[in-house]
Order: sequence, then C-alpha cells, then structure tokens
Amino acid sequence: MEDPGARSASVLESPLAHEEPPRPRASPFPDRAARHWLLSSIVWLTVVDLFGLVLATEFVTPEAFGGISWLSFSRVRPSHVNGVILAWLTMMYFCALFYMLPRLFGARGMWS
Repeated sequence: MEDPGARSASVLESPLAHEEPPRPRASPFPDRAARHWLLSSIVWLTVVDLFGLVLATEFVTPEAFGGISWLSFSRVRPSHVNGVILAWLTMMYFCALFYMLPRLFGARGMWS
C-alpha cells in the first residue's frame, strides 16, 4: 500500500516549486559613465554642504570661528554659491545627459 503522507505531500506541492525565480533583466544601456558623474556630484554636494553649514553657523553665532580669516562669511559664501552652481549642478547635468540620451535616441552607448 501507498503511504498516504507521501501522496498528500506531492498533491500539495506546487509544480513550480523547484523552478528558480526569474532574474531581473539587465539594462541594455551602459550606465557606467552616468554612475561616475553621479558619484562625483554626491562628493561635491557634500563639500558645498559643509560650506553651507559654516555659513549657517556664522548666521547663528557670528563669532563661532574666532575670527579665522578663511572661514569668514565673505569668503565662504562665494565658495558655497559657486560650488553649488559649477560643481554640483554641472555634475548632475552631465549625469542626467549620460543617463537619458542613450534612452532617448535608442543608442546602446555614447561615443565621441
């Protein structure tokens, strides 16, 4: 006679139980250049945010840095503004271009 426990286990088992789950499809577009621009923009954002933190500290307590000349408001503010405009935003624009242009034009990569 058959073992009733063995039969019920095979009935309850899904026919797809032994198959591997589907793997996520790899993107057909190479995003390595966009990733490098993104990482660079994150580094620059961290640097210019630190300048912004110095500025905010000087707004709250003007004598916080004890008169250190290179941390004065008039020197840090232009560095913060130029850093945001020229460093962070420029890197993000190039990241967006390297990410979107291959998808927009249907190209597999960008070459010069």
